[in-house]
Amino acid sequence: MNLETIAAGGDMSLSHGRPVKTNSEMTGTLWETELKLDVDVEVGATVYESLLASFGRPTARHHLISAYFDTIDDHLWHAGITLRVRRDGKRRIQTIKVEGGKAAGLFSRPEWECDIAGETPDLDLPTAALLTKLAAATITADTLQQVFTTNIARTLWLVDSDGATIEIADDDGTITTDGRNDVIHELEFELKKGTRAALFTVAAKIGATVPLRIGVRSKAERGHALRSPDVGEALEAEPIALEKDLTTAAGFQAIAGACIRHYRLNEGLLLEARDSETLHQCRVALRRLRAALTLFKPILIDPESIALSDRLRTAAALFSDARNIDVLIDRIADPKLLAKLTERREAIYAELLSAIGADSFRALMLDLVRWISTGSWLSEMDTAEKRGQPITAFAGHVLDRYQRRLNRRGRHLDRLSDENRHKIRIVGKKLGYAADFFGTLFAGKKTRRRRQHFLEAITALQTELGSLNDETTGAKLLKHFTPLAVPSKADTTLATSSKNQSISRAADAYELVKDLKRFWR
Repeated sequence: MNLETIAAGGDMSLSHGRPVKTNSEMTGTLWETELKLDVDVEVGATVYESLLASFGRPTARHHLISAYFDTIDDHLWHAGITLRVRRDGKRRIQTIKVEGGKAAGLFSRPEWECDIAGETPDLDLPTAALLTKLAAATITADTLQQVFTTNIARTLWLVDSDGATIEIADDDGTITTDGRNDVIHELEFELKKGTRAALFTVAAKIGATVPLRIGVRSKAERGHALRSPDVGEALEAEPIALEKDLTTAAGFQAIAGACIRHYRLNEGLLLEARDSETLHQCRVALRRLRAALTLFKPILIDPESIALSDRLRTAAALFSDARNIDVLIDRIADPKLLAKLTERREAIYAELLSAIGADSFRALMLDLVRWISTGSWLSEMDTAEKRGQPITAFAGHVLDRYQRRLNRRGRHLDRLSDENRHKIRIVGKKLGYAADFFGTLFAGKKTRRRRQHFLEAITALQTELGSLNDETTGAKLLKHFTPLAVPSKADTTLATSSKNQSISRAADAYELVKDLKRFWR
């Protein structure tokens, strides 16, 4: 159910898309816009010193203990709702938040707060009726249980900058659930008054002195992730659900934000463990983001967009050597060569982790989030009409364009050179990403079935072309490590046969992609 409809029909209504108070028991800001940055645990004291030097003595300090509640099957969380009771001194504050989709750095979501008397949710309050309406299920005290808690030391600064008022919260503490603990240290820059651009100006001032990374998870999401049996494992890209009434600009913001979120979720894991699948997901996330910039190029023609695209290309290239050697290691059986490659892998990973930990890389991530939200591309006069057109129309044009390009370049695929097959792979990859990004815009049972068949076919094509590319790249890398080795006639024959089979399968997959009915028409 639409949030505006729920709020208007319940105990509160929306004014220009924001909930307004209709109950005297409600307190606090009801529409939250904040920028979240993660702090490395070892630099926590440095962050406090930087905040002190930049903004003077803190405005306030709080010790916040929050209990999060949900049903036994996490019905609220699956519906995008957070329910918590927070203890702040003598106060007990009940908060309902609508997560409103996954975020990358910049969170904007409605929240409703009420003072209550006890430590558990008070479902007799008018605001509590929202739980049943938003979750589309009956929520009672008997159906709720405490699922995790946070224990946070919060230090606050109230800052005026560029006509805006921003509250900075330095949060340091833990999340606890089912015997597991996770350390939290993050900065939240909440916009009290003014424009979003001011959030990034203030954040950049702190980021210039201490290492900060874009935050992509709320405390609620971190708590639920901690409960998962898959905690610590590499994460694939999450589905992107675009609404048909979005503009092209808003569609790009949603897609690009999802790509950055995908990267950051895996970057944190990669920094903890040098896992090949986690690295692969980091690389996929950046590749998807670069593809998004290409697909939306008609609205990203300003100098700032072009410069950021160049910086992103340089950053994404950092992952190539590590991925290539990971792929090669999986194919090597000789113990001596394997040991040699493993040693080289350790050195490559060390170089990569040093690079993504550098100030320039962290600044790029913050610049990307700022640009997506407030960049000059949003005010470029020459692209105003294209930015404002419905995302569905734009998506159809993009899919048609890349389908035609693939059809043209893929002819006689089995007779092409390795270089030209690689070019087809790049076009096919962008077409596949476009089908993934825009898929939810085209509804209907038949359409969904066509899209599924299309995605299966384009994935099969990419798998075979990717395998061929890995063979070519691996052979070059292997020659570097064993320059004097001469493959046997039997090995050469086997390799040639394997390659020919992959080419044949790729050609068949191409014909299928070319002939399938388009799900976007």
